[in-house]
Amino acid sequence: MIVLPVLLMVLIASQVATTRLSNTMTKIDHRQSVHLSRVIQHHWRTAGWQSAQQQLKLFIAPIKRSSQESSERLKEVSFLTYSYQYRGILLDASDNLLFDSEQLNGENVQQNNAGASTLTQSQLSDSVPITDRHGQKLGSLLLVRDLAAREHSQHKLLFSLLRMLMVSLASGLIVALLISVWLAKRLSQPMLALAQASSLMATGKPAPALPAHSTLEISQCMQAFNQMQHSISEQKQLRLRMMADISHEIRTPVSVMKIEHESWEDGLSNAEQALTRINNNRQQVEHLIQDLRLLSLTEAHELEVTLSEFSLSHFLQGIAEQWQNTACKKGVNLQLEIQMPKERVVNCDSLRLAQVLNNLIKNALQHTHDSVILRCMNDGENALIEVIDNGQGIPLEKQQQLFERFIRGKNSLSKDQNTGLGLAISKAIMPLINGDLNMQYSNDDGTCFVVTITRGSSINR
Repeated sequence: MIVLPVLLMVLIASQVATTRLSNTMTKIDHRQSVHLSRVIQHHWRTAGWQSAQQQLKLFIAPIKRSSQESSERLKEVSFLTYSYQYRGILLDASDNLLFDSEQLNGENVQQNNAGASTLTQSQLSDSVPITDRHGQKLGSLLLVRDLAAREHSQHKLLFSLLRMLMVSLASGLIVALLISVWLAKRLSQPMLALAQASSLMATGKPAPALPAHSTLEISQCMQAFNQMQHSISEQKQLRLRMMADISHEIRTPVSVMKIEHESWEDGLSNAEQALTRINNNRQQVEHLIQDLRLLSLTEAHELEVTLSEFSLSHFLQGIAEQWQNTACKKGVNLQLEIQMPKERVVNCDSLRLAQVLNNLIKNALQHTHDSVILRCMNDGENALIEVIDNGQGIPLEKQQQLFERFIRGKNSLSKDQNTGLGLAISKAIMPLINGDLNMQYSNDDGTCFVVTITRGSSINR
């Protein structure tokens, strides 16, 4: 599809070049005729047209010899061979032929006039007039190239140029094809490696890391694939670890229930005690299943959330009153500090926020020595809720994994059952209700968790 337009443009360009060359040579012929006519005119005025004829012969003869010698030297380079042979013609005042360099000596006037009749009107118009001293026309001079030879040479030149262009075009196409094959191979190799690695991952087998590439786009693709593979590998490890943790958490109470049942059958324990312990372990399994279901719904963003406006201070008073009895039984002083206007209203899900705060207060009561503080305050346009205990703090090695699944503190002062999913669930719930949960600090003086209700969910009236 590309070759045909290129050939057409080459043909048009060659034709234009040939036409311009012909026009240029015609102009050169006219200038040569004007120059020669001045010499011929001088001899015609002084010694007649025979003297002018002799001067024309002297002019034409060297050109013929030079043209023949040039043709012999250049005949091996056909496209450079060009006939520069002139035909010199002298005409009288009536445009009758007096001398023609192509006519043999001794031809009569009828033959000359017959030769003159073969000249075209365009050629006659290109003749240069020769006048006497008074401006009267004595005759005219006409220099005509050998048109047939010139056209033949021009055609040979055009053909040679086309042949050279065709060879160049064919060579260019071959080189372009080779470069295209090389580039295609160079670009396809990393893509084939990517396809093979993807096939391995699709079958569940580990794929090798893909090397970087010199091309920016391909290198970015390889890097993105390696990152995806690393992320999938991490998720697989987390999933396996989670399944192992779930199996362990379920296996422990089930084993206890099995032991209690066997003890009752063997008469080692009475039915009431065995049923009580079996029921406690059953509740633990149910609690674990509920937490796992809640966590899966939260991470899948399918947890039902209902946003509504309510007074934050009034809401926290209800939370504190709910935990007062439990705190008193444990000998813990639960304090509520409200450091914001009572008119402060937030647009949040009160049920889910209470779920998060209940989990934080429960953990604080389990880990504290004798005090838990529930504090709320303003932070610009955001609302902050702090849950602070004065326990031994969280070990440094566990702080990085604090919000992961099945992470429990070793310093708990309570023997209550704990699935290790509470913080992971709370952390996942907060973004759904336009908030966030973070640990502000944890050291030997205690631990502080901060619940942030962001600007989009708080209203200050």
